[in-house]
Amino acid sequence: MANRLLRRPKPHQVRELSRIARHENRFLVDTAFIVERTHKTFLGTPLLTPEGRDHTFTFGFARDFLRLRRKLGIRAGTLVIGREAHSLTTDQNIENVITFLQELKISYIHDPANAGLKMVGSLLSQFSHIVTGDKRFLQLPRDDLTVVLVRHSSRDQCDWVSSDTVRTMMGIAPGDVPTYLALTEASNAQALTSRQAVRLIELYGDLDSIYENLAKVGIRPAPKEAC
Repeated sequence: MANRLLRRPKPHQVRELSRIARHENRFLVDTAFIVERTHKTFLGTPLLTPEGRDHTFTFGFARDFLRLRRKLGIRAGTLVIGREAHSLTTDQNIENVITFLQELKISYIHDPANAGLKMVGSLLSQFSHIVTGDKRFLQLPRDDLTVVLVRHSSRDQCDWVSSDTVRTMMGIAPGDVPTYLALTEASNAQALTSRQAVRLIELYGDLDSIYENLAKVGIRPAPKEAC
């Protein structure tokens, strides 16, 4: 890993930036799914040192990250710790993880004020792969960038998603993923099927245009504010 700092992109200024990795295959890891798994797995089962210090969360995070690193063959990469991570566990746990990363000289970006998706989006040109458990990141693939989507149902299964994969599996372009998810994953009975959502996107494009043409649509998506 290089010893110089990455110049911060103008659209988004990261509050804390450690050493950035340089390699032919460079992985940017959205850590929210690791934080969530660790919190759920070790909740109520502390691992205490003889001095009484609780390193349970740090142990769980390190274990899952190292497993992921080995499985994906990550030789160069950077971890992203954004707002979602802080919403899933305590600030102290995040501080302990950062101390661990610093001691092992693992590259990371930390900004508790901004969402991981925004942080990752500002750094795409620096990396070849994005690792995440969040489907919203499927809007990011392009010819030189692959999203590795970790399945929530299985700790060891991932989908390697290119821009062509999004088009083949979902029937839409990557840029339409936010609209598709807003229509199909609404938290009420008005969520649409995949086929319905794809058809609306084909006819009207983005979410604003869909709601402007509701009178012409025979199905009613969830209220816009719920998406």
